[in-house]
Amino acid sequence: MERESSDTIRRVAVIGAGLMGHGIAQTFALVGLSVNLNDRDPEVLRSAPLRIERNLRLMEEMGRLERGGIPEILGRVNLEADLASALREVDFVCESVSEDLRLKQELFREMDAICPPHALLSTNSSSFFLSQVGALVKRQEKMIATHFLNPPHLVPLVEVMGEERTSEETLKSTLALMRRCKWVPVLLKKQVPGYIANRLLMALFREAIMLVQDGVTDAEGIDLAVKAGFGTRMPVMGLLEVADLAGLDLLERVLANLLPQISCQKVPPALLSEMVKRNKLGAKSGKGFYDWSRRSLEELMRERDRFLHQLRASLWDRAS
Repeated sequence: MERESSDTIRRVAVIGAGLMGHGIAQTFALVGLSVNLNDRDPEVLRSAPLRIERNLRLMEEMGRLERGGIPEILGRVNLEADLASALREVDFVCESVSEDLRLKQELFREMDAICPPHALLSTNSSSFFLSQVGALVKRQEKMIATHFLNPPHLVPLVEVMGEERTSEETLKSTLALMRRCKWVPVLLKKQVPGYIANRLLMALFREAIMLVQDGVTDAEGIDLAVKAGFGTRMPVMGLLEVADLAGLDLLERVLANLLPQISCQKVPPALLSEMVKRNKLGAKSGKGFYDWSRRSLEELMRERDRFLHQLRASLWDRAS
């Protein structure tokens, strides 16, 4: 492979420094890549190094990062308020802006016009087809979707999706780059709304909320069933490995019994819609399924991050 080889990708740009972008930029910087980080909100851009440093401090605490190495990693992340400056002389661009189709389309039109001809353009969109996001792009063969899960610097999965005009070289180069950054890429063979992980997760959310709505249990009961039940084996055994272990004949019988009882409605559960109307939006409003004035969100996030650091290392060891 020529210019698109992962080894020749030395400078990347991440457009959008918010919820996902700063973690994506951090992961690129950790493996020695120079990263131009851009955001149209000056405050979001200014705060990105502090958020990245906080993430790196935890890695250092856990022995996942050599002490004294943080300044060098942060030095690879260049804050660029000007989009054109962020995009010049880059080899790979990852877009991570708001889930607004028109915004993304216009951004990709600009990226296409400014980036060097060899640069690959990727989107982190979670709901739009690659062909929609890149509708105004001329270099269709260099368009790719790289869908990360939050937080992207801790969750190893990245779902990679092309479309019929995406070149084989673009696919191979992107997959190699993701592995180089110690993400675990899964290649989708066709475009599908929601990719894999979100489709599975939304089906699970729907049934969980319906069980609460129907009075079967409460939020704590749902979460305990997941954390102390089938969730404990998921890092080691995926869904279809569990199916094969149980026996597909047994799975067929259980599905025949349960599928008629499981919700198949095509609108969000009424309980969820009512909670949104009452501004019970979860942790950000203080109340959702839980009362967050009585729970420490910071402590929960710290516990999550510690666990995910260990899990990421384990999954990478098995995948490599």
